[in-house]
Amino acid sequence: MLENVGYRQLTALWRTMGMWAAIRGGKHVWGEMTRTGFQTVEPERVRARPGARAGSGS
Repeated sequence: MLENVGYRQLTALWRTMGMWAAIRGGKHVWGEMTRTGFQTVEPERVRARPGARAGSGS
């Protein structure tokens, strides 16, 4: 019950602000997001466990 105190009021405020912005015709903007890309990393070689047989699945 206690978690509802404050949270409901905040969501009501955010909803009111959103509705007011929609009524005024405010522009929906996420902001600038620059892509950084992916780094190419060499895959690590997997070594067989000592004592494991090839093709045994363990």
